[in-house]
Amino acid sequence: MELTWIDDFIALDQTQNFTLAAQQRCTTQSAFSRRIKSMEDWFGCDLFDRDVRPISLTKSGIECKKRIYRLRDDIMDMRRISNLATSHLQNDAAVICTTNTIAVGFLPNWLKRSKLNSYRLVVSSVSHALEMARQKQCSHTLVPKFDFWNDSIFDNAEIIYRDRLVFASSLQDQYCVKNGEIHGDVLMYSPKTALGQAVDKMLNKSSLKLQQQPKCESASAEAIVAQVKSGYGSGWVVESLLSEDEKDNLIDNGMPSISFDICLIAPE
Repeated sequence: MELTWIDDFIALDQTQNFTLAAQQRCTTQSAFSRRIKSMEDWFGCDLFDRDVRPISLTKSGIECKKRIYRLRDDIMDMRRISNLATSHLQNDAAVICTTNTIAVGFLPNWLKRSKLNSYRLVVSSVSHALEMARQKQCSHTLVPKFDFWNDSIFDNAEIIYRDRLVFASSLQDQYCVKNGEIHGDVLMYSPKTALGQAVDKMLNKSSLKLQQQPKCESASAEAIVAQVKSGYGSGWVVESLLSEDEKDNLIDNGMPSISFDICLIAPE
């Protein structure tokens, strides 16, 4: 088993396309395909169905998926834990676990209102942050919550902020909407991410679709915002990542937005 296979699997699962996945992994399609085949040989079964478009997971692939994503999170967690072992803070310092998007956007304002003297900040994926909350490994967990998520861990969570995904563009002539199609250079989130699922569901509900394939696809909300600001394209961005001036100048309120909660989960 090679560790590179983990990210290869995730890239192909998210893009559902060998060419896009190979580009994301900075390799050729033929080399990427050989690595996926080597991974399947190691497992002893096909993980991806290549006879359908887009490419999808086989039953074996579906069984492996959750464990592979968790394994990737565990590997990242090992690095975080080793870093904490050499911390400047005392062991009784608060531990805050959140996503990179919340850490960059909403968290600084929340910290101003909190009464924490000192804290460790663990930046992680949503799934890993929720797992840390379940295992009571942190004192404060801040995560996004979308309406289509059903997880009992949110039953006792406190909603502390209402954020939005809003359509933004630095150049108004970068896009237009005709006959239910969005024309222009649109930046999209990877389909399997929470933000990607939210945008896809909104487009279906609004009977909207892209006239052409996205100019860029990324799992990073910060990367999408940076490209929108630079004039590279248009897309749905997390509102809390924008300054007040940027909200006035970039957001197109005529396009549908997507509201979601930021929840605070504290150990019982």
